[in-house]
Amino acid sequence: MNNLLKNVGIWLVIALVVLTVVKQFDARPGTKDAVPYSEFMEQAKQQGKVVKIPLLSAMRKQPASFFIIIGLYLGANVATYTVLTYAIAYGTVHAHVDKSVLLIASMAAAAVALFTVPLAAKFGDKKGYLSVFAFGAVVAIAMAFPFFWCLDSGNTLLIILATLVVLAVGAVSMVSVQQPIFTELFDTEFRYSGAGFAYGLGAMLGGLSPFISTYLTDFGGGTSTYPALYMAGAGTVTLLTALAVRRRIKGIHQRDAAPVGDASKVR
Repeated sequence: MNNLLKNVGIWLVIALVVLTVVKQFDARPGTKDAVPYSEFMEQAKQQGKVVKIPLLSAMRKQPASFFIIIGLYLGANVATYTVLTYAIAYGTVHAHVDKSVLLIASMAAAAVALFTVPLAAKFGDKKGYLSVFAFGAVVAIAMAFPFFWCLDSGNTLLIILATLVVLAVGAVSMVSVQQPIFTELFDTEFRYSGAGFAYGLGAMLGGLSPFISTYLTDFGGGTSTYPALYMAGAGTVTLLTALAVRRRIKGIHQRDAAPVGDASKVR
C-alpha cells in the first residue's frame, strides 16, 4: 500500500505539471449576431456551397482532417475500452479481482457521468471546448499507470475511484465537447459527412484496444506496464494533436465568414 501511495503521489505531481499545457488553449471566439440555421443553409445553397456527394468532396479537399480526428479520438477511445472491457479480463486473470467489483465500478462511473457530462459542457461553453478537451486528455495520461496500480492492489475502493476518474472525468471531458471540434475541421459544405465518417474510423480503430492490450500484457509477462504505456501514449497522441490543430480549428470561423457568414454564429 505504501508503494502504491508513493507511485500515485509521483503521478499526481506529473499530472500537475502536464496540466499547465491546458493553458495553451484560449477561450473560443464569441458568437454575436447569431444566424438561424435555415438562413445559413439558404445562403450556402445560393452560393453553391452544397455539394452532391459531400463525403467524396471531403476526402478530396481535406484528407488531413480525417487523420486529425482519428488522433483526437484515440485518447478517449483507448481509455474507455481499456477500463470498460480490457480491465475486466486483466483484473480477473492477473490481479485476481472479482468481476463484480469491476462491473460496479463501471456502473458507478456511468452514474457520475450523468453529472460530469453537463458540467464539462458548461465549462466548454464558458472556457472554450478545446480547454476542456485538453484537460480530459491530461487526466487520461495521468491516470494510465495509477489505474492499473489500483487494479493490481485489489482494493475495491481504489479501483472504483480510479475508474471514476478515468471514465467520468477524463473520457467524459473529451467526448462531451469533441463533436464541435470534429465538425469544425471540415468546410461547411461537407462538414457532417466528413466528421461522421472520420468518427466512425476512429471508433473502429479504438475498438481494437482490448486486443492490443491483451497482446501487450502477454508480451510483458502478465504485468500491466505495457497496457498502461499504451493508454498513456494514446492520450499523449490526442493531446499533441489538439495542440497542433488548435489554431486551425479557431481559424475556421474566420475562413467561413467570407463566403456565407460565420458558421460559429449559426443557431
